[in-house]
Amino acid sequence: MTAKVDNFKNQVQSLSKQDMPSHKIIQSLGTIIKTNLNPPSWFVYKTKLCYRWYPDGDGGQCGGGVSRLTCANPDDMTSYYRDDTDRRSGGCQMSWGTTHDIPVSSWFNQVQICYKWWPDGDGGQCGGGANRLLCANVGKYTSFYRDDTDRGGGGCRMQWSYQSLLQLLCGY
Repeated sequence: MTAKVDNFKNQVQSLSKQDMPSHKIIQSLGTIIKTNLNPPSWFVYKTKLCYRWYPDGDGGQCGGGVSRLTCANPDDMTSYYRDDTDRRSGGCQMSWGTTHDIPVSSWFNQVQICYKWWPDGDGGQCGGGANRLLCANVGKYTSFYRDDTDRGGGGCRMQWSYQSLLQLLCGY
């Protein structure tokens, strides 16, 4: 499998060096990669995306009745979480992670879940001192992020991502 991945990596790197790579060749390579790199069963059945949270003030602003740790397998959604920070004291502390139940391929241990945030108004409503980019390796959780969108104008913009296998292979 490693030789196959190395071959794909070399092809992608070669195409990325070209000023104007052929769209047809890129599509063809994408199809070949997609059909040859099926996710392993340990990823599909033993890996989970998890979300944990706790209130740091009035507890009625966070969760909406969902467990303080909610997880889902790939292609499934976690339980619904409700964030209703308002004029009451406190906010919601949140963290994300990826877990697995069995030893996994070594490359997977290099994957990270990342969370990026920025305010679009009153900056005091977002973060609670957290870095603007929070990442965690598999088996760990990001640092907690605090949300307390209440009296101030604006809100918090948020994005999540996994570093993809392609990013890991090609160094982007």
